[in-house]
Order: sequence, then structure tokens, then C-alpha cells
Amino acid sequence: MAIYSEIQQRVQAEIDAVVGRNRLPRLADKLGLNLTRAVIWEVQRMTSIVPLGLPHVAASDTQLQGFLIPRDTILVSNMWRIFRDLKLWPEPEMFKPERFLNDEGKAFKPGEFIPFGVGFVAVISTGFEDLGFCGRGRDRTSLSGGLS
Repeated sequence: MAIYSEIQQRVQAEIDAVVGRNRLPRLADKLGLNLTRAVIWEVQRMTSIVPLGLPHVAASDTQLQGFLIPRDTILVSNMWRIFRDLKLWPEPEMFKPERFLNDEGKAFKPGEFIPFGVGFVAVISTGFEDLGFCGRGRDRTSLSGGLS
């Protein structure tokens, strides 16, 4: 964040406006901290908490993009690659928190944003949703191919 001082100043101004300087942030403040949440998500996207997701096993023979994945195949998602895919993230090497803001300036997380991976880990991490760390109720089928 040190090299993005303008963004840092905007985040500080948003926190000051929503939370003030006399108390700590509360969960109730979350909806008013759109830029702050977008910056957190962009940091998670760019830094890839882990470069590879946890291994999963194909529960059954599965077809994915024309390839057969036999039952019991061990699968590992390449988180680093997903977060640098030009089809999903234009200019992936650029720090652009606005990719997590809609036209009204409200924070939103696209389904491709999976910093905690897919499958069981994503389910566990949904407990952190109220802290703004991961999406709840997202359909991740497109990224997991329906694999467990």
C-alpha cells in the first residue's frame, strides 16, 4: 500500500467518514466501507494467500472442458494462475481495487474471486464472510467443474 499513497489516503478518508477516529470498526460499518473492502480483496487477489489450493479428489468420472478426469484423481487449483488470468482479470499485474466496485461504487465479489480456494475450504471460510474475507452462496461450479 505504501506505493499507492492516493488509494491509501482514500481508504483512510472512508474509514474516518464511516467509523470516525474515536472507536474501532464494527461489523455494522462494513456496508459503508466499500473502497476499504475492495482494497482488501485486491490485495488478496494480487498476493494469492497460497499459490496452490488444497488438493481435492474427483468424486466421480468428470468431463471438464473436453477432458476426462477419472474418479479419485487428485486435483489442485493453481490460485496464482487464476488470479492472473487475462480473461478474468484485465491487467492482472496492476493494483486496481475498482475491479471490486460496481458502477454505484458498492463493493462486490465476482465468482472468480476465490482466495480461500474451492470446495470444503471455501465452505469453512464462509464463517468469515461477515468480516469481508470471502463470498457466501457463490456458485463456484464454473471453477471447480462440480468436483468435490
